[in-house]
Amino acid sequence: WPKNELAQLRDGQTGRGLFDMQITVLQGVGNFSYDCIRDSAGNFSSCQAVRYTSTIGFQERPFVQLLDARRSRPAPGGEQMVFVGPGRAGSGLDDRVLVWNPGTPSARMLFQLPPIGENEHLLGSVTGTTAMVFAPEARSFLIPLAGPQPPIFFPNDLSTSFTLLEPSHLYNTNDLKFYRLQPPLQRTPLPAKLAEVPGGNPFGDFHAVRVP
Repeated sequence: WPKNELAQLRDGQTGRGLFDMQITVLQGVGNFSYDCIRDSAGNFSSCQAVRYTSTIGFQERPFVQLLDARRSRPAPGGEQMVFVGPGRAGSGLDDRVLVWNPGTPSARMLFQLPPIGENEHLLGSVTGTTAMVFAPEARSFLIPLAGPQPPIFFPNDLSTSFTLLEPSHLYNTNDLKFYRLQPPLQRTPLPAKLAEVPGGNPFGDFHAVRVP
């Protein structure tokens, strides 16, 4: 975190204790034997020995990392990155989603959820205004990157067939239809039926294009 552009992102993490690291030190005592003498039966009859003390340190509570990132496209007013990182189960630290504008520089917390065991929330597609976040137990969130609007929660796994199109259109890449931005999932009649693609519509990078 040496660069000034990262200061806001660093400070936002440090203030929540996410970079705190707890080290535990353990000591052990043992004997190191050498120059052992065997008797006629082949058994050790005597040895020289040195008693030693060892000190071992390990991270009992490691710092939290940012595990996933997406570039906001198009980014309004400059570059914009969205991060997601896990909290710590039992520590009171939640999974969180952050948005970072390196040109300003500024960073802020967008969303927090209690961590889910060993699993983390993952980022899906990110537009200039909205980020899609998936949870392991088949729930998904559409999170505004600016403004006071709360996240939109869907009790569905949107990771396999849904993407976001600018500015915040929920698009299904299997049936080629837009869906309303409110639960339950509800398909709209748009767009009109498109030409069939051999082998089906691939899941990948999609963009909405305004036409006359």
